[in-house]
Amino acid sequence: MAKIRRETVLPGGIRLLTRQMPHTRAASVGVWLAAGSRDETRRENGLSHFIEHMLFKGTTRHSAMELARAFDAVGAHLNAFTSTESLCCHVTAMDEAMDTVLDLLADMILTPVFDPAEVEREKSVILQEIEMGMDSPDEFLHQTAETAFWGEDHPLGRPITGTRESLAAVTRNDLFTYYRKIFRPDRMFITAAGNISHDRLETVFAPRFSALPAPDHPFFRRPAPMPGSGCRTAFRDLGQLHMSLMSPAPAAASPDRYAASLLHILFGGNMSSCLFQEIREKRGLAYSVYSFSSPGEDAGANGLYAACDPGRAGECLDAVAQVVDQMQAVAPASARLDDAKTYLKSGLIMAAESVEHQMSRLAQDRMVYGRHIPLDDVIQAMEAVTAEEVREIARILPRPEDACLVLLGPEAAVRPLEERRSARPARG
Repeated sequence: MAKIRRETVLPGGIRLLTRQMPHTRAASVGVWLAAGSRDETRRENGLSHFIEHMLFKGTTRHSAMELARAFDAVGAHLNAFTSTESLCCHVTAMDEAMDTVLDLLADMILTPVFDPAEVEREKSVILQEIEMGMDSPDEFLHQTAETAFWGEDHPLGRPITGTRESLAAVTRNDLFTYYRKIFRPDRMFITAAGNISHDRLETVFAPRFSALPAPDHPFFRRPAPMPGSGCRTAFRDLGQLHMSLMSPAPAAASPDRYAASLLHILFGGNMSSCLFQEIREKRGLAYSVYSFSSPGEDAGANGLYAACDPGRAGECLDAVAQVVDQMQAVAPASARLDDAKTYLKSGLIMAAESVEHQMSRLAQDRMVYGRHIPLDDVIQAMEAVTAEEVREIARILPRPEDACLVLLGPEAAVRPLEERRSARPARG
């Protein structure tokens, strides 16, 4: 009987990981790079994201238009993304289209041309992407909060897209040089899930990806992050005041990750969460209020976002403080914790039906944990978390008086909150 999950190392060192799902007629394939924006110097800021865009802009065999038409002609869904710690180009298609898809995907990764004219056009596109984020209050707030929390001098505090200034100086040579620097076999993974043969993938990819040159030096050590606090403000004539609070959280592979995930759900991760119920449902202070968590290799961030009436922003912050104090003082009731466990378990099980999710999970397991963790093991570990462990990990929740606070809105509403924060001593 064929193995459902297989892993081999291709010539040159790239790992190939697959999960066979024979009940489906689709498959998803991704080429992953364990490098992202946090691996860039200040001068390189935005190059990983720019390269991600340029993978679509022509190869030695196909123009950008030919690539687009070839993927569309077989009904394939092609996409890519850049994060702080990874870059991925992935495609999902019918199983019968896989031969075409695999050939095109390998071509994009291995032989991008970085045509100078395309570089200049795409530079304009990315600038518009940046401007779109600047125009969106919540996106602008989140980026400002990341910068305030991690610091402007740390790569995690810089925009993944780069800035207007960093993009203006980018040349074709900059992109090609950085591409050669980070696309190295010891940092790359190929993952696939669905109705697809591991042996077929190995046959197609082994000779092509073996052409990547072996690295002649170790991948450089990532600088350790140093999370900050303080208060940062920005003034805009908006109908709402937008606020973000951030505090340090466990790293992605921390033993506390299961308790932290359950805490996130209970705090502000769904409609029955404490934040949503207290701030929106009971007090009517905000339409949008939620918590978020972004764990990384060696550190993480935990936070919340709310957009409220500028005249009631102080009341909203006070309500947040009350919710945090309550969760830090009292362990969740067993019924509430069971609900949170079921909520997370349901999300994991439903996501597992997706070939794209399974493809992604193969890569994340390997990059974050260095091994495959079966879904049943994840659920078992989550089910074992106690209410007291959740209360204990609640120490990471952001408190308005000492977390990293970022405010965006009318100056008349922001100034009093800024002054209140500076006048109030942090709790010990």
